[in-house]
Amino acid sequence: MSTNGVATAQDYLNAQQVDLRLPSGKVFRVRAPGLRFRFAMPAPENLDGKPDAEKAEALAQFYYGMLVEVCVEPRVSMEPKEGELHPDRIRLADAQFIVRWAGGEVSADGADLGKFPGGEAGGGSIDRAGGADIRPVAKHPADDATDPAAV
Repeated sequence: MSTNGVATAQDYLNAQQVDLRLPSGKVFRVRAPGLRFRFAMPAPENLDGKPDAEKAEALAQFYYGMLVEVCVEPRVSMEPKEGELHPDRIRLADAQFIVRWAGGEVSADGADLGKFPGGEAGGGSIDRAGGADIRPVAKHPADDATDPAAV
């Protein structure tokens, strides 16, 4: 933060980085994917109607792109230099966890953000959603009415 209280670009960039403990126990420093990346990459759900080989290739490219985009340390690259990794060198469970984190399905501590309390899967994940935010809705008197005119 600058001396006048206004955030700097570096403040913003640093706040977007997280140390993510992977299923293997390794820790990667990752950042949230940028908007350009989110709009440019084909989402796996858009693969319907493609032959299986094309689906597999599109999904692999999606995973590769996501890993290259979000991994800060160690750096991931499709053409790695010394000290960098190719996406194929990352264990599958770790790669899947990183992609799930980047997509908002799990939090950095591994909590599944795609499930409702009680274990039912939701249609999508909302960051910071939790059971404490959910309150039961009061029953409306019309719900018990037997007279259709009462509704």
